[in-house]
Amino acid sequence: MIATKNERFAWDCYRRFIQMYGDVVMGVQKRPGEDHDPFEVVIETVKHERHEEDVEDNKLSVDDLKSSSPGSKS
Repeated sequence: MIATKNERFAWDCYRRFIQMYGDVVMGVQKRPGEDHDPFEVVIETVKHERHEEDVEDNKLSVDDLKSSSPGSKS
């Protein structure tokens, strides 16, 4: 965050990193019979709880991104 001074960018990068790490390293993927991968379920849940509609990822606030990131205390 220090390099860009953009908290939203930092949280979005963190969320995407955790999602990629979970997929590639930990093998966290959707199971047979499931429609979405677990990380997408989390972000879609945040979108619907906070915005009550489908919104693009770039419309999510810093607080939205924090709440969809593992380990966040938001």
